[in-house]
Amino acid sequence: MVKAIDRINGLLETFMGINDSDLAQQIWDFAQNKTNPSDFAMAIDES
Repeated sequence: MVKAIDRINGLLETFMGINDSDLAQQIWDFAQNKTNPSDFAMAIDES
């Protein structure tokens, strides 16, 4: 799990210039138990 969060944080840094482990953790939490990208996007939109 920590490796995945670090990877998300790295992608945020690379593409958006944001280095935020808390945001990466939140994105990871939203992605849990989502079966497709649409469900994930809805979870982000509803946050």
